[in-house]
Amino acid sequence: MDEHDKQVDEHGKFGPKPSDDANEPASSQMSWNQGVIVGGLAISLPGMLFGPPLFGMALDDYLGTSPWFTLGLLILGFIGTVYNVFLILKRVKLLG
Repeated sequence: MDEHDKQVDEHGKFGPKPSDDANEPASSQMSWNQGVIVGGLAISLPGMLFGPPLFGMALDDYLGTSPWFTLGLLILGFIGTVYNVFLILKRVKLLG
């Protein structure tokens, strides 16, 4: 390696010139597959959060048990949503 192949870094030390790998994504960037999974999660979240309570409201109206099915399904929907988000983020490796 001669003098022309070296570059001064921010600390004033000489080192090799950086390679021209600008097209390669950094390891902290998200791949297309991960982006699609997270995008799908963003689209499905409203259904996971609002679907069970709406079904609970319909059951409560039909059975006359207001507000028990609504509250129960709201809690179950919230727990299921948090669990599903955790699994997806773990699969995408955005979480530990």
